Amino acid sequence: MPKQRPSQGSAAHRVRAALPWGLVALLFAPLLVSGALYYPYVTPKTFFIETIGLLLAAAFSFSALSGEDFYLARLRHPAAWIPAALLAVEYLTSFFGADFYRSFWGYLSRGDGLLVTTFLVGAFYLTLLVADERFWRYVARSLAAVIGILSAIGALEWLAYVLGIAFPFVPGGADRVGSLFGNAAYLASYLSFASLALLALPEARTKAYRAVAAAGIVMAVLTATRGSLLALAAALFAFLAYAAFAGQGTSRRASRIALFALFAAAALFFAFRTPLSHSPFEPVRRLASISLSDTTTASRLFVWEHVFSEALAHPFFGVGASHIETLFDRAYDPLKIGEEWFDRTHDAFLDYFAEYGIAGLGLFLALIGAAAAFAWKAWRPGGGYGFALVAILAYVIQDIFFFDSPELFLLFLLLFAFVLSSSAPLRALRAFPSALSVSAGAVLGVAFVVACYPVVVRPLIAMRDLAVGYAYWTSEPARSLAALKSGSALSTYADSEYGYELAALYTAENGASLPARYAVVEPILARDFARYPYDTHAALALATVVDATPASSAEDRALEASALTRAMTLSPLRAESYYLAANLALSDAASLPPGKERDAALSGVIAVLKKYASLEPALALPHFTLAELYLEEGDASSAASEAALGKSAYVSDLATAHRAAAYYLAARSWPDAQSFLGDILRLDPADGASALDLAKVRYISGDAAGARSIVEGLRRTDPSALAGQDAFLHLLGY
Repeated sequence: MPKQRPSQGSAAHRVRAALPWGLVALLFAPLLVSGALYYPYVTPKTFFIETIGLLLAAAFSFSALSGEDFYLARLRHPAAWIPAALLAVEYLTSFFGADFYRSFWGYLSRGDGLLVTTFLVGAFYLTLLVADERFWRYVARSLAAVIGILSAIGALEWLAYVLGIAFPFVPGGADRVGSLFGNAAYLASYLSFASLALLALPEARTKAYRAVAAAGIVMAVLTATRGSLLALAAALFAFLAYAAFAGQGTSRRASRIALFALFAAAALFFAFRTPLSHSPFEPVRRLASISLSDTTTASRLFVWEHVFSEALAHPFFGVGASHIETLFDRAYDPLKIGEEWFDRTHDAFLDYFAEYGIAGLGLFLALIGAAAAFAWKAWRPGGGYGFALVAILAYVIQDIFFFDSPELFLLFLLLFAFVLSSSAPLRALRAFPSALSVSAGAVLGVAFVVACYPVVVRPLIAMRDLAVGYAYWTSEPARSLAALKSGSALSTYADSEYGYELAALYTAENGASLPARYAVVEPILARDFARYPYDTHAALALATVVDATPASSAEDRALEASALTRAMTLSPLRAESYYLAANLALSDAASLPPGKERDAALSGVIAVLKKYASLEPALALPHFTLAELYLEEGDASSAASEAALGKSAYVSDLATAHRAAAYYLAARSWPDAQSFLGDILRLDPADGASALDLAKVRYISGDAAGARSIVEGLRRTDPSALAGQDAFLHLLGY
């Protein structure tokens, strides 16, 4: 016999009534920032989404199994199942991808992964099941509050930069503000879409809400994010074009005037694009500077072309979530791109294809298409649903140039739920024909709550320990290392972040505590190396640290060689692998007495460098490195030959200039040494050591006045660079 429906005052009913509030709480994730955690702008948001997601799962399980009512009729439309199908494809392709563990958890530096996506899709379905008019009113109010707070903090950040002042509790001023996202692109993409989506909600069709949306759009413009600027321009054009041809009366005339003004402004912009590219107003300057030769544009084009080419090798299953870097590493070429690491292509559509194959991209496009179709259907009779279409248009254009943050994707899914539910009957039905055992729902609910410990609490502690380890690395090494050991021992998915950051910290520091640091850092990197055989970054990080083994510790040369071999295999054109391999061979040669064995070892060093020089013949740095090595071995002719090749291939670059200057100083080629030292100081004016070297070269070349001018500058700006230079200063008459 069916059990009775829970009473209004029952625990199940109260839990059911709390579900909409949990969904609304998710909207406040963008406001969460914590300096106590590593990645202070990202990890608090991730942990909040995961926590609320698990609590919502617990509450839904308990209330549904207890016989509570939900709006199940909304699930009958086939389009409602597109997000579930997309999520299923993401899981399937990731299972056959590079590493399901990494795909499931993602990277804490990004805050994504299949787990977070699961919570976002779950929030979409829960919204369909519980949303009513009252719910959307609270969504509008909450979203307006979030947009307003982000915009206000962003405005203060921008003013701090413009006026040169500081505001308490506000991020440091910059020409491109990030507000509580800490990143201008994330802020721009969120505010652009959120502001337009807000106007689609019935509650928000008042002057106050429109003012908030306008503030959000203005702040998105001030971030100077070009993808968002283009998206907003397209949204404005679409809005004006419709109003100009389908509007009525004064509104129609005003829209036509505005549309004409928009075309005129665009024409003037293109006509004066060159002078505008030097505008002091950052949004105008960045938009006008778009060109194929622009560094950022060139990088994006390289990534799009080569990651797409690599992705074509996996057209059906992709490489799985959070594995785009494996495709980029294979294509990386230092001659064609300045940025060393990419884990996103900066094109959401290419990301979906690369990670999840044709099916993943197709379902993502179907999701966008379904959202637009339902927005159109809801809008046709009248009302404010047209803003939903405009918001979706902006979303699509932004995704051509960027990728979704979890907070933005959540908003998109909520907008889809809004337009989808507008065409479905508001009829409550029980999730189950009869109320199952309340205890079964309670047990399942408790299981979700308990899952907060491994999913949220342990990674949160690990990221707190990483923040402590980073903060006290130099000032309190013992405290730093204790925190790092503790956090690493938790064995969470934060392990990659530990490895990458510790390698950078270790190789940048020296001192008496180096052996203790090595004893902590090396095992962490070795563990990552064993756990992630596809990770070039992990292999190079380990090799770099082992190469810098302190004298008091035993160097694991076999481990370093293994790491370098893997790095060369995964990313054949990365220079670091070959330079570290050359260092390894050079240290072998240095330990041998003069003779045939030592000569053979040195030949091995040269062979490694020549191999890389043959892979990248237009790269100057390998040639200057070989020139230094030949010169040290007394082969001046070969050294000069390699230096000539390096000089002909040289393009202004700080690392190469340092290597070239060192060679020419050793070779006593003063004109060339002066040229490269000058380039170093142009690229790094604060380099006191190079300035001193340039002063000496000028003195040797007979330019004593030029040498004194440099020394006078050092005495004002960097007197420490002149320490121990009494003899040289005496020659100059000091």
